[in-house]
Amino acid sequence: MQTLGRGWIEILLATLKIIFKRRTKMKKLALFALAVLLYCVIYVSCDTTEPCVRVGAYCNDGTTSTATGSGACSGHGGVRDWICE
Repeated sequence: MQTLGRGWIEILLATLKIIFKRRTKMKKLALFALAVLLYCVIYVSCDTTEPCVRVGAYCNDGTTSTATGSGACSGHGGVRDWICE
C-alpha cells in the first residue's frame, strides 16, 4: 500500500473545513474522516514492495524482543509491530 498523495490530503482537508461549518452530526463524520486520513498517512506509509525479513518485534507494552515467530511478546501483550531488516 502507498500513502495518500499530497493532492488528496489537500482535498480532504478542504472538505473537512466545509463540513465543520455545518451541523454537529457532520462534525462527527468529519472527525471520523480525519482519523481515517491520519491512519493512512501514519500507518500505511510503509513500502510493501520489498519482502520483510523479521529481526525482532515491538511489544504492546513498549518493550522489544528479538523473537521473530509465533510467541514473540507473549508475556508482553502481543506484537504491536515487527522490526524488519
